[in-house]
Amino acid sequence: MDSAIHEMSEELRMLIIKMICELKYVINKKIQAKIDHSKKKKEEEEEEKEEEEEEEEEEEEEEEEEEKKKMEEEEEEEKKKEKKEKKEEEEETFEIHTGNFN
Repeated sequence: MDSAIHEMSEELRMLIIKMICELKYVINKKIQAKIDHSKKKKEEEEEEKEEEEEEEEEEEEEEEEEEKKKMEEEEEEEKKKEKKEKKEEEEETFEIHTGNFN
C-alpha cells in the first residue's frame, strides 16, 4: 500500500508540475500579447506623429509659396505703376516742351 500511495503522490506531483508549466506558458503568452499590442500602438502613434509633421511641413511650404507669389505679384504691380508714372511724366514733359496742352 505504501508503494501505491507513493506512486499516486508521484503522479500527483508530476500533474501539478505539468499544470504549473502550462499556467506559466499561458501567462507568458498573455504578457507577450500585451507587449506586442503596446509596441504596435506605439508604432501607430509614431506614424501618426510623422504624418502630422509632414502635413505641417507641407502647409508651411504652401504658405511660403503663396507668400512668395504674393510678393512677386506686388513687385510686378509696383513695376507697372512706376512704368505708368514714368510714362505720364514723359507725356507731361513732352506737352510742356511742345506747348501742347489739352
